[in-house]
Amino acid sequence: MNFIEFLQGLLGLTLALPVLSVGILTLGLVFGFKLTEKRVHQLLAVELSIAFFSSSFFFVGLLFGWLDPFSVDLGTFLAVGNYDFNLLFHLDLLGSMFLWLTMTLVGLVGAFSARYLHLDEGFIWFYWLLLAFVIGLEIIATAEGLDFVFVGWELLGISSALLIAFFVRRKGPVENGLRAFAAYRITDVGILCGIVTLHHLSHTTAISALGRIESSTALIVGGFFIFGAMGKGAI
Repeated sequence: MNFIEFLQGLLGLTLALPVLSVGILTLGLVFGFKLTEKRVHQLLAVELSIAFFSSSFFFVGLLFGWLDPFSVDLGTFLAVGNYDFNLLFHLDLLGSMFLWLTMTLVGLVGAFSARYLHLDEGFIWFYWLLLAFVIGLEIIATAEGLDFVFVGWELLGISSALLIAFFVRRKGPVENGLRAFAAYRITDVGILCGIVTLHHLSHTTAISALGRIESSTALIVGGFFIFGAMGKGAI
């Protein structure tokens, strides 16, 4: 195994750990073997600690030039005509910084919530949503194609709205969750329009394609993306 393969494997592990944790929690919820709060917290602590240290390694290495940006290609998930949906991840300095910030903040939230939600009936459900939130952010930080980014963007929006409405027995959180979800639905149209426009003009959804189209067109596509970010950015 060479160093590039090691980096690819480490990134794959970082991205896969939240998915694995969601799978474990899902099995518990579906088949009725309820994990204790202690086990759930231990699962999250191990997963987020590994993800934090690996993302820190990537961020510091790319920041000081010890590492070069690299990609992980898992192949084509869907191909229709001249459109390919590729499971391609790319990690550069900006993506590694976003990934590191995600793990840092979510780790703090997870540690605080273990005490705050002690004995709450929705304890496991909260951490399930938090992990789904993390998966969405990981995809946004590392996906090469904007169509793949949109998958993470949608997962982020759904989990975010459900987290806002977490205390379902109270009217306020539920109403706020519905308002947030409605705002996400409206503004997400901008992201979708930007992706479709970019693919129509450049025949690809790769982020790098933004630099290959005319500046006036890139401004329009960028405007779509800014509008799309307004919902989840609470602007």
